[in-house]
This record gives sequence, C-alpha cells and structure tokens, in this order.
Amino acid sequence: MSKMGKGGKLEDLFERFWQWRLEDSPDFAAFCGKMEYNDRVDDLRVEAYIKQKPIIEGFLKEASAIDMSDLDHDSKINLRLLKEDLESTLKGLDFMGYYFPVSFLENPHINFMFRVDWMQFKEEADYQKYVACMKSFVKQLGDIETILLEGIEKKMICPIESVREVPQQLEDLIKKIDSGTSVFLNPFKKTPTNEKLLGMVEETKTQLSEILQNQLKPALQKLKEFFENVYLKHSRQEPGACYLPNGKEFYDACVRFHTSSNLSPEEIHKLGLSEVERIKSEIMKIYKAENLPLDMKECSKLLKTRKEFFCQTKEELLEYVKKICEDEIMPLIPKYFKDLPDIEMVIKPTPEGMDSSPAAFYLAGTPDGSRMGTYMINTSKFDVSPKYEIPALCLHEGIPGHHTQASAALKIENCPAFRCFMQDMKYYLAPSRFLLHTAYMEGWGLYCEALGTEMGLYTDNYKLLGRYNFEMHRACRLVVDTGIHALGWSRQKAIDYMNENCPIDSLSISNEVDRYITWPGQALGYKIGELKIWEFRRKAEKALGSKFDIRDFHDVVLKAGCVSLCILEELVDDYIKETLQ
Repeated sequence: MSKMGKGGKLEDLFERFWQWRLEDSPDFAAFCGKMEYNDRVDDLRVEAYIKQKPIIEGFLKEASAIDMSDLDHDSKINLRLLKEDLESTLKGLDFMGYYFPVSFLENPHINFMFRVDWMQFKEEADYQKYVACMKSFVKQLGDIETILLEGIEKKMICPIESVREVPQQLEDLIKKIDSGTSVFLNPFKKTPTNEKLLGMVEETKTQLSEILQNQLKPALQKLKEFFENVYLKHSRQEPGACYLPNGKEFYDACVRFHTSSNLSPEEIHKLGLSEVERIKSEIMKIYKAENLPLDMKECSKLLKTRKEFFCQTKEELLEYVKKICEDEIMPLIPKYFKDLPDIEMVIKPTPEGMDSSPAAFYLAGTPDGSRMGTYMINTSKFDVSPKYEIPALCLHEGIPGHHTQASAALKIENCPAFRCFMQDMKYYLAPSRFLLHTAYMEGWGLYCEALGTEMGLYTDNYKLLGRYNFEMHRACRLVVDTGIHALGWSRQKAIDYMNENCPIDSLSISNEVDRYITWPGQALGYKIGELKIWEFRRKAEKALGSKFDIRDFHDVVLKAGCVSLCILEELVDDYIKETLQ
C-alpha cells in the first residue's frame, strides 16, 4: 500500500478526477460555471459510456492503493466519498441507463436550452464557441436515433408515458425557429458591451440563424418523425422498471442510488403506507378545526372553488413567491442558521416548453457569482397551485432549502470540487452515472418544509395544511414508486392511489405519476432523506441536552457537501463528540 499524506498526491488524484469529469461532460462543466468546453455538448453515444469504464477503474485502483492510516480525518472522508462514487458508477454502468436519453422531463433539447442560458458572451471566442456548440448539438440529435434503436434491440425502452409528449415538444421548437423566436437566438438580444464586437455579433447571428434553419430544424424534424413512426410504436406499455430485462436488479440499484440505503422496495412500500396514515391524521385535525369535510377528496374539491386561495395570473404567482421568500422567510432565518453563503438567488418562471415540469425546481449558482442560484417556478400552474402551499414550496426550493444547501456546498473551504458540486442533471441515467446523493439533497428540502412549523412560518391552519399536503405527497411517493417499479402497478392504479390519498389536482397527479414512471426511485429520496436527518437531529439533541444549538446542527448538515447519509451521520457524530468535549 502506498502512503499519501494530507497533501500532494491525494489532492492530485482528486484534481485529475475532477478535471476528467469536466472534460468528459461539457454540460456538467457549464453547470459548474466552467466555460472551457462551450464548443461542444455531451457525447451521449453508448461508446462514450463504454469508454468511461476503464478510466473509472483506473481512478478506483489509485484510490484503493492509498493507506488510510496516513490521512487526516477530512482526507479520509473525502477519499471514502470518491471511492463510493467510483464503485457505484462502475456497478451502475452495467444497467445501461444511457438508453433513456429522451423523455418529456429531460432531453437534449431542454438541456441545450439551459446550456445556452448558462453561456457567457464577452468576447469573439465566446460567440465562435456557441456556433461550434450548436453544430455539436445538431450531431447529438442525430446520435439520439442510433441510441434509441440500440435500446429497442436490447429491450431497454422508455415507457409510453415518458415519451408521448416528445413529438409535440420538438414541433414547438421547430415552430419557434420558423417564427424567428427561438430561445437559441437569445444570446443576440443583448448589445455587446464591447462596441468592437458589434459587426462580428451580427455576422454570427446571421450564421447561427442559417444553422437553425438548415441544420437544426431538419434534425429536429427527423427526430420527431422517428418518434412518431418508430419509437412510440415500440415504447413499453407497462410502466414499471420491473418489466425491463433484469428489471428487479435494475430497480434495486435505482433504490440504492437515490436513498443511499439498503432498504428494500418492500420495506420502503410499508414505510410509505405507515407515513401516509400518520400524516392523514394530522390533516384531519386541521379539517376539523376549520369545519371542513373529513374526506380528503371532497375537501380538496371544495378548496379548489375558493378563489382567494389561488393567483389569477402567472405574474401574480411569481410575485407572491417572491413576497413569501423575502418578507416572510428571511426575517426568521437568523434564529436557525448562521453564516449563510453570499450567493444570490433569483426567482424566475420555467423556460418555454416546460409546462409539464414540476411546480418548481432549483438550479445552483456558481462560486464566482457569475450565475446566481435560480428558483424556477412553473407559472403555467398558477390556477392550480394554492397560495397556502407556497410557503412550504419556498422553504424547500429556496432559503433555507436547496439554494442554501447548494450554495453552502460551493463555499466549503479546502474541499475537493467533486464534494462541492451537486450534479443536479441527467436523472434518467441513474444508476448508470456518478452519484447524485438524492436522499441528502431532497431530504434536506423536505426537512426544511417541516422546520417551517418550528420557525412559525405557518401562521394559520391553511398554511399548515399546505405543509402537510406536501409531506403527504412525498409519503405517497414511497408507496407509488415502489408500487409501479417493484410490485408491477399499472399507471391507473398509481393515479387512483394518489387521488385517494394526495390532496393535489388530478392533472398534477397524472404528471407526477408519469414523473415516477420516468425516473425510477428518484421520488424515494425525499422522505427517506428527511426521516434520516430528523433521526440525526434527535440523536444530537438527546446527546447534547442544553448544549444543543440548532444553528450548529444545521451548519454541520449544510457544510457536509454532497455526501451519502452514512457519511452525514458520521459528521453529526463528530459534531456531538466535539461539542461534548
């Protein structure tokens, strides 16, 4: 066993691994604010993933050769996280998740919209890279057809619910190109600050417009026709991953990937049923207090008729979200958190063509502040998103939820980059990708929703109901995700269960179920992670008694970075020992 001290070779291994990650995935590099690879998009071909294996094996061999006894505590944690990531990815690649690159939730054209939004245009080379990247994107669209045909041969095929909307999404992009309103022309809307670039920018716009019309549009049309004439006809009619070749093992791997636990799907299903009953009793208490019908479906139907609970326009919903974040949540933060990171958060509507996306989601900023953290609101759902649910939603996605979590990770000192950046993209690849640490990431978001009660944010029964509605939603996910993918439930059975137990509108339930179908296991991370974080907090409270400080506990969790639940528990245990000393 070779010995690598605190510095030197260990940091070199971390850095080489990180630089390879960025070079291997220009999309991820751009997500991290690294613009060196803006001239190309990710290579999604099967050969690209096959080529990853020997490289990952090489990094794992190096990592395994290190003598842990020669490392300080932080270095040991970092090395364990790297090995955990490498081992998980190697095993995951065998499940061939790369055969599902297109769905209504995620696909190359949506990814590329974000790529364009993240790009910086300061000098001539930036515009040249954009043109090259557009050509690379056109090629990627051609590769997709080959990938999907291989998937059909291997019976690694998306269920129909995941891809039914794709042709219309592609058609919408084509129409935008024809009307001259494509988002891919957005970089040319702003006048360059450097006047010397004006002529070049106009020339580049003309060049790019020609590429859109003569290359991108035909590629989108060809892919659309492939879906209509070939892929939709071969798509799986059964929604569950259990119907894939090696389906049970595939779903078990997805469960481990997203929960970082050894819980079986059957155990999670039972836990979900138990949580649903517990939360239902809390909801019934509120119904009684407000003289509402004691039937969830009937009450939900009644509340939807009360106009005061809903925004009347997209703009009103966006402003209401901003008000909750700025005026109601921020004043409460200092009592529960300290040293919040200084990365700003912006609240924006979701991009065009993403009406089927969830009610909200978050995109992390960059350490240098060149891109702010972005809390995205699906404003198309203004008439079905009750105002009383917005406080819980804001806690989850904004501050102190995902924005604080992701920003804190970016600001951790003396920490390898792979632990600071959450690769919050390409969920479809799981388990054939580097770890996302879903349970830590989403568990924290759900924990923050519950923390709102303690913070006093839910100032009336309806806001508290909004919090429990959200928690019920996540508990139902444990039942439905495992029901579909392990127990072979039909889509309709999953919808019926959600309608019976989850007080959200029917259209949202259908979209939610299609999401669970599309991303097996992802929906489990929320409740599993939240329950674990509460378990760790109760342990710290019991051990420390009067020495327990909620702000210190939150600091430990937030400054853990991207970690598995077992590593997080060790960090909490370390905090307990240090505090007692």
